[in-house]
Amino acid sequence: MEVLTMKVINLAVETYGESQLDIVIEEMAELIKEIVKYKRVDKKDDFKVDTVIHNLTSEIADVEIMLEQLKILLNIKQSKVQEVKEFKLKRLEQRIHQEKYIWSKCQPG
Repeated sequence: MEVLTMKVINLAVETYGESQLDIVIEEMAELIKEIVKYKRVDKKDDFKVDTVIHNLTSEIADVEIMLEQLKILLNIKQSKVQEVKEFKLKRLEQRIHQEKYIWSKCQPG
């Protein structure tokens, strides 16, 4: 992550402290709300779709910023997060392959 970005994130943690935990929750709720809107939007209406995508993009950025602050607040190392992500991605890959195999066996022919 860029030095300036981390400087601002650290400044926010120093300035607001654990009150940022509530903001993490708020930002995640806002992202959830936008995902629900996307699911409901008329996909034939390009303007509405573009608006929801714009809002989703904004909320994803907010959540990513807040997650960085959360890691600092709770002293969670990025290397540990990366290690867990890699484990979970490998597990996901295995599930996908298993499901594809099972699906292929269920197909007539």
